[in-house]
Order: sequence, then C-alpha cells, then structure tokens
Amino acid sequence: MNHRQSLSARAITRALLMNFLLRLSSRAWIIALLGAGCFLIWIDAARVRQVEHVSGLAEQASTVDAASPTGYRAGLRRLIVPEHNNSSYQWIAQTQQMLARGEWRVRHVDYDNAPFGREVRSPSPYRWWLGLVAWCEHGLSGRPLGLAVERAALFADPVLQLLLLAGAVIFTARQFGKFPATLLALGLTVTFPFAGAFLPGQPGDGGLTQLCALWSVLPLLAGISSRPAAGQPSDGPARTARRTPRWFFAAGVAGGIGLWINALRMVPILAGIAVGGILAAWLAQRASPRDSSPTETASWRAWALGGAATCLAAYVIEYFPAHMAGLRLETIHPRLAWRRRIAGTGGRVAAGEKFRRERPPGGDPAARRGRRGHRAGCHAADGRALDRGG
Repeated sequence: MNHRQSLSARAITRALLMNFLLRLSSRAWIIALLGAGCFLIWIDAARVRQVEHVSGLAEQASTVDAASPTGYRAGLRRLIVPEHNNSSYQWIAQTQQMLARGEWRVRHVDYDNAPFGREVRSPSPYRWWLGLVAWCEHGLSGRPLGLAVERAALFADPVLQLLLLAGAVIFTARQFGKFPATLLALGLTVTFPFAGAFLPGQPGDGGLTQLCALWSVLPLLAGISSRPAAGQPSDGPARTARRTPRWFFAAGVAGGIGLWINALRMVPILAGIAVGGILAAWLAQRASPRDSSPTETASWRAWALGGAATCLAAYVIEYFPAHMAGLRLETIHPRLAWRRRIAGTGGRVAAGEKFRRERPPGGDPAARRGRRGHRAGCHAADGRALDRGG
C-alpha cells in the first residue's frame, strides 16, 4: 500500500511539474519581455549616472536663468555628451531654440557661422520627440525648459527603446507566435549596433529611424502571413481582402515617416522591400502560374499609396510654405521619394501580379506577345514619369 501511494505521489508530482513547464513555456515571451525591459532600465540607469558624474566634474558656478534658452545665464550649458558627439549637441541646441522661440520648425540657427548663422536641413520629428520629453520633465520637476532639454537628453532615447521593445514584442506575439516574440525581445535588447542607437545622454535620430525601419517590415510580414497558402483553408476571403491591404498600407506609412526622418538610411531598406516583393512575385509565378488573387495587387498598391501619401504630407508639414523650393537628396522630397521609391516600385509589383494572374498559359504565342507588351508598357510608363518629374 505504501508503495502504491508512493507511485501515486510521484505521478501527481510529475503531472504538476509538466503542467507548470507547459504554462511557463507559453508565457516565455512575457518573461523575456519583462527581463529585457528590466535589463534596459538597469543598464541605462548606470549610464545616466556615469554621464551625470562626468558632467559634474567640470561644473562651473552658473546661475539658473529661466529666460535663457539654455536655462543658465549667458547661454551656458552643463551636459557633457558621451564621445563628444557633435550631432547630439546640435539636437539639444536646436530643441532649446525651438522651445525658447515658440517655433515648431527650426530652419535657421545663429550659434554657427557668426554673424550670419546657417540654414538647418535636419527634419523636425526628433526635435519634437525631444521637446515632448522636455515638456514632461518641465512639468514634473519645475525646471526651466532649457534645463529640461538637457535632462530629457538623458532619457529620450531609452524611453523610445522601451516603447519599441514593448510594442514590437507584443505585436510579434499576437501575429507570429511566442517563440519569434522571445527572440525579438532578446535581439532588440542586446544586438549591436541596434541597441547602441538608444544611448542615454547622446540624443540623435538614429533610434527613431530604426523604429520606423522595423515597423516598415513587421506589418508587411503580418499582411503576408494573413494570406492562406496555396491549398490551405482561409478564414474568409472578404476578411482577408480587407485585412491584408491595411497591413501593407501601415507598412507604407511607417516607411514614409522613416524617409522623412532620415532619407539616406531608409531608401536602401525600402528598395530591399521592393526587390523582395518583385522576387516573391517571380517565385510565385514559377511555383503556380495561375494561383493568385486580386488581394496581392491591392496590397502592393496600398503599400505604394501609404508611402506616397505620407511622403507628400511630411514634405508639406516640414517645408510649407516658405521652404518648398529645391531638391536635396538628404531630405524628403515628393519627386524623389514618391516617384522613384514608392509609387513606381509599388505599381511595378502590382502590375506584375496582375499580369501573372491574367496571362494565358506559357506555351501560347499570345502569352509571349503579352509579356513583351507588358515590358514595353512598363518602360513607357517609367519614361513618362521621368518626363513629368524632371
């Protein structure tokens, strides 16, 4: 009897242990997310203390002046940026000027090239983010806005990384599963150089650009995964036809915002997405020449429309009405971003999908004539676009 009771107790213990392990594995992505967040907070707090310590070593007797753009009398500044990053000093000074003068766009500064100053070409979104964090710091601590900007420079990018971590991991868990979400939580926290774009006390638009780059890809993957594979049952053609283009449109909007923030970094990413779309259409044509749906064409057109509309809106917000002349490759412009990177490529992918769906069988002479006509039409359309844009 004691032997039977011992076996029964072991079986119960084993069952409880297996149940616990199953529950733990199903919540592994939550544990990874919380662990990654705690690790980021711990390491960023240590970096903030180091920046404050170094800044305090050379502290001079300075008087706080709420009327000064920097928060100190005579326009002094106290923060010492790690690695002597000159672009970080620029972001801080421009944000202080924006708040002091009540400007929401900074197009000219006086602290360089005296006595004439110089033009500012950097986009506004990161200044707005740094200014928003500074306003929150000003409201919580009562510091002058100039001092709040220096304080916000310590926390703006780490907060952005935490928001990206939480949003991307939760989205990935809901759309792709728990294991990819766990890997993403680890990657966003420790992968170099990604994690190095969100350092405390070293403000810059690199982290915001990477956020937009990631969100220009994740919705695309969600839209592709929502379409059933060939021969697989669907959860409803009407629902798929509505949901997939929405994901592609959201990815286009994220890519357009990324172009606004840093065109030089986002153009290769969007070009890679476009090449991937064309390659996927070509592989699908080889696998099943006539197995396609109008949803694919609508999805790529939605991606093109989202990116083009965002680029146009961003250009108007950034430069209207006094600074709309000129074309610079390092800044957003509708002729550069819309025609060459968004509308033309998205239309080419959509046209390829439509032709693949409607073409006759490959051995038919009409098919060969149709392919030649399709290529000629694409080249003619590109020529007309260049004539209109040039």
